[in-house]
Amino acid sequence: MSRTAVYTGLVLRSRPSGESNSEITLLTAEEGLIRATVFGGAKSKLRAHCASYNSGQVWIYRSKAKDSQLHGFQHVKLSDFDVHSWRPGLRELYDRTMAAGALAETILLSHGGGGDWETALNLANETLDTLESANDEMCNKILVRFLWQWAGFLGIQPPDINLNNKSDGELKAIITNVLTEAIGKRLKSWEW
Repeated sequence: MSRTAVYTGLVLRSRPSGESNSEITLLTAEEGLIRATVFGGAKSKLRAHCASYNSGQVWIYRSKAKDSQLHGFQHVKLSDFDVHSWRPGLRELYDRTMAAGALAETILLSHGGGGDWETALNLANETLDTLESANDEMCNKILVRFLWQWAGFLGIQPPDINLNNKSDGELKAIITNVLTEAIGKRLKSWEW
């Protein structure tokens, strides 16, 4: 069995780990959420490719850690990343960045959607692509649309609610209530 696997993935979160490494969380079409270590300093090409919201082909290497063999712990390392979509526009406008962050946190809090990861990845990529060029007014509407579709994807979207002709405030309240019931109270603290 090969220790290296190739996935189609989206970086949902990237954060420092240790002195010069990063830890990333990916949503992949094949295995859902994967947490991996990216080795390399601040000038590392691979680390630069692993910015949040980048998507493409990722190569993951898994090896049993020498000091954890008794527990069966696997060390997961990102060995390469062929970025297909960089999405620099998400970092140019505050509202885009916040909407992308809310999308990523929603996916993480709901464990990647449960099992149909390819559909989850497609929905996330489509929403991020749309957000990349949106103006500040459209960012909220795109996020609300994603949250409503995500609620349907999770199977928690109430069938008897009609969203036509609702104000932005009403839409946000409906979606927050639906998702809060299913995902948890953490969403109530979000700033809209």
